[in-house]
Amino acid sequence: MATRIDSDRDARAKRVAQEIIDLERKAREAKTARLREARIAQEAANPQPAGEPDAKPKAPRPPMNKKPRTGA
Repeated sequence: MATRIDSDRDARAKRVAQEIIDLERKAREAKTARLREARIAQEAANPQPAGEPDAKPKAPRPPMNKKPRTGA
């Protein structure tokens, strides 16, 4: 009988865990959709002129002054 109780408990735990995973997935998908809508609305309100990059290019980094390694 202990085996049946453990398998029932295991099945219940799996079911509850799957419900939690499904709820988290739905919440994540809703957030993604909400953020996508906000991004699209913002892009529609502030369109970028054609040919301009989305972000400012970074300045090149100056070369590093490396010290020569001393073998030991």
